[in-house]
Order: sequence, then C-alpha cells, then structure tokens
Amino acid sequence: METQATFKVWRTHPGGDGTGPARWTERLERRLALASGHPVEVVPYLKARDLSQAHAFVLSGSSAPWAAHDPAALDRLGEVVTASERPVLGICAGMQLLGRFEGGL
Repeated sequence: METQATFKVWRTHPGGDGTGPARWTERLERRLALASGHPVEVVPYLKARDLSQAHAFVLSGSSAPWAAHDPAALDRLGEVVTASERPVLGICAGMQLLGRFEGGL
C-alpha cells in the first residue's frame, strides 16, 4: 500500500483548545503544507487510530495540564505512534509524549 503524502497534526486535549492553540494549529498547518507541498490533516489525539496513510506527523503542544489527560488515551496514542514507523516531530508537550512513548515517566 502506497503512503499518501499527508502530514497529520494532533491537537492535544480537547478542552484545552482555546483561541490561542487554534490559531497556532492553523499557522502550523499552513506552514507544513507550504514547506512540504503535501496536504495536512489536523486530528484530535483521542481520534488517532491509524497512521499508515500518513507521510509524517506532528505531536503538538497543549495548554491543558497533564492531569487533564487520560493516561490510557495517551498510551493508545503511543501505540499508534510507535506502530506507524513514520517520521514524527514533537513540539513542546509533543516532545514529552515521545519520551513517554519510549518508556520515560
């Protein structure tokens, strides 16, 4: 199966997406599309299921505190990310998630 040229960008906590994070995500989406020449899809992390069609993806930051995130949902995201074997960029909390996915606390 051929990989589609799509970058996926995850918003983190659904309750933490205010005006600032939404504007940030829109800017990131435009910049990634312009720089890569590929379409960009923004998906909430709670809906992350399969990355096999993505070219690469970005784990974004979050304005929500860690306590607001369901640890089991983060673990599921980690399983999806790890299984994808796709390039990933972690920004702020996204980088912390990458550490968690690799066994960090």
